[in-house]
Order: sequence, then structure tokens, then C-alpha cells
Amino acid sequence: MSVPIIWIAGPIQFWEGDYKAFGMAWDFVGEDRAQHLNRWRLMYSPVKRKFFYKQITSDEGDQAHLSAIRKLYASVAVMRSDLPKGNLTDTLKAMLPAAEIAFATRLTIQRRYG
Repeated sequence: MSVPIIWIAGPIQFWEGDYKAFGMAWDFVGEDRAQHLNRWRLMYSPVKRKFFYKQITSDEGDQAHLSAIRKLYASVAVMRSDLPKGNLTDTLKAMLPAAEIAFATRLTIQRRYG
């Protein structure tokens, strides 16, 4: 069973893909109740026309510097309870600016992916 997430910050990094595997991606960071740092990458696939996420393994360095990372992102972190309920994909997507969601979905309309 997964441990509940306390807070999430992001997007903290942006990626532009090759438009076949994924079109765009955004990285997020958060902490769970077990005081474990989590990283996620929200991706948009213009071919499948959907958002999805994958868990990124946080290394020992992340865990060793948890208090510093917590302080770094404290000003932009959002409590999980203040975000939409449901799956993590919808939660992370809700943290994106509307203009970025519109740009990502426009890739499908323009068929810029291939």
C-alpha cells in the first residue's frame, strides 16, 4: 500500500520530447507521510492524446538532503489535500498553467509529432 502524499511542488522542470514517445513533460517533487521524497514526471503524448505520469526514482542524495529540499520548495508547495482528489495524473495536471495544457494539446491538432 502506498503512503499518502503530504505536499507536491512543481512543475520544477520542463522537457520537450521527440513527439513520438512523449511531446512534453514536467517534473514535480513531493513528500509522503513516511518522510520520503518522491519525484514524478507528468508527460503528454500527442499520439495517444493523453497525459500520464511515471515515478522517478529519488536517489540516496535526495533522501539525505530532504530537509534542504523541503525548505527549497516550501514556498511553492501545495498540500495534497488542497489539490483535486483522484488519481495522481489529474492532480499533477491541475498544477500546470492552462496555457501549457493548451500548448500540449495543440500538438495533436497540428500533428507536430510526426
